[in-house]
Amino acid sequence: MRTLIDNKMQSIYRDFRLNLTRYNVCYLKNLDFTKLMDIDYSNEFIQQYYLLRFYPAYLAEYYLMYSEILEEEKYDNSINILSIGSGCGLDYSAMKLAIRDNGYPNDIYYQGIDKYQWNYIESRDVKFRNICADIKNIDNLKEICKKDIDIIIFPKSIGEINGYSFNKLINLLVEYENYNEKLIILSSERQSFLNHDRNRLKQLNDRFIEYYDLENNLTIYYRTYNVRGINNLIKEFKYPDNIYQYLNNLHFQCLNYNKRKSHCKSPDDRLDRTRPILTAEHIVWDQTTLKLKEV
Repeated sequence: MRTLIDNKMQSIYRDFRLNLTRYNVCYLKNLDFTKLMDIDYSNEFIQQYYLLRFYPAYLAEYYLMYSEILEEEKYDNSINILSIGSGCGLDYSAMKLAIRDNGYPNDIYYQGIDKYQWNYIESRDVKFRNICADIKNIDNLKEICKKDIDIIIFPKSIGEINGYSFNKLINLLVEYENYNEKLIILSSERQSFLNHDRNRLKQLNDRFIEYYDLENNLTIYYRTYNVRGINNLIKEFKYPDNIYQYLNNLHFQCLNYNKRKSHCKSPDDRLDRTRPILTAEHIVWDQTTLKLKEV
């Protein structure tokens, strides 16, 4: 994990610094990932900023998530994943790390769907597919998914889909027939929108239980570790020091920054929340386990 994080982050960091000459840091001031807002992830500069802040922490969270799943379910041969709002396929890398440490299953078949075309895609493996498509333009999942699905995952994404598209997505998922006998739905949730994200998941679950028996519905969180670093949970976790220092001092590069007042000229014109996540308090996901009803 440490090598993966460092290699990926240094690459993103180099590109981000090059883009600063084109955009300027002030371009990021209107971005607030803690609010419900329509963020243009098609912009590579925004992608880079997002990944610099969140890539290591989310990789760690999805690694913990998938490690628990593999421990519980004991997949022997392969595991087939549908990731909705997959971004750069970060959860695919987390699953590969979890398989490396758990020793099974032998293969992953991964299908990611995202509205935006992301850079820094995690893998070019033939068993990894990540398509750029808006849910509202998808008519049938059979055209996309080539394997029977074991896991549906929303990696911090279930609440970011607009209402019309989410209602259509529910229908697409429920009408899709190629699931394995046991289906797990995972939703990694955002602390700022727990109720919103969970209500979305409940809408989806309520439709699925028309055809599936509910085995369990769990919430897993690490809030009790909120004063502890992620590296206390995962020894291989290490956020690169040079990038951490750079992000902490990013506001100094703002053209309107006032050193004496320690903020930009206008109180509403500030570059806040630039620090990356290093603690475990953000780690929370819901897991629904369903089993196909006997006819």
